[in-house]
Amino acid sequence: MASSWKAPLVICGVNINAIREPAQLHQLLQQCEDFDDKNKIFARLMDIMPGGPDAPPPPPKPAANENGQNPAGKSKAGNSKRDGFELDIAPQGQGTKEVMLFWVQCRLRDYKTVKVENFSTSWSDGIAFCALIHHFFPDAFDFSKLDPRNRRYNFDLAFRTADERAGIFPLLEPDDMVAMEKPDWKSVFAYIQSIYSVLK
Repeated sequence: MASSWKAPLVICGVNINAIREPAQLHQLLQQCEDFDDKNKIFARLMDIMPGGPDAPPPPPKPAANENGQNPAGKSKAGNSKRDGFELDIAPQGQGTKEVMLFWVQCRLRDYKTVKVENFSTSWSDGIAFCALIHHFFPDAFDFSKLDPRNRRYNFDLAFRTADERAGIFPLLEPDDMVAMEKPDWKSVFAYIQSIYSVLK
């Protein structure tokens, strides 16, 4: 049986290979300013997240009673802590979104006109989809000639290229995306996950 031991990797004064809590790594991502270090933290986060980025969200937390106490006796007002980290800063479901968003932002860092802050409105003109696919297949099309106003063309170009070049099934339809000013974040998130699973 292969050993799971990993050599120490110290970032921001912490050995990230010794961390087992995703919330601690999320905290480090917020504190760290060096891009290369952030990538290393992200890679470690991918290692320890149960099921990886495709993991389903956790079951709902037990409801609090009249006194603000949950069945375990903890106040809903406070966050529990371990080793100085806030454990409630990134619940599993929300943490998965944050990790995937960071992955996208890393790939689009050279696309100065593209700003991705969420999985809804940031994707509404199709340019972010094109940028993400162009990052992996820069010879597929001329990104500099794309116009955010040509939404249908942008969606079709991105989805078609991902399908033809990487075999990524187009979970989203250009017509549906054009009809929505605010795309459904769950649909966009699912498609980005499918891109990640193939091109990571």
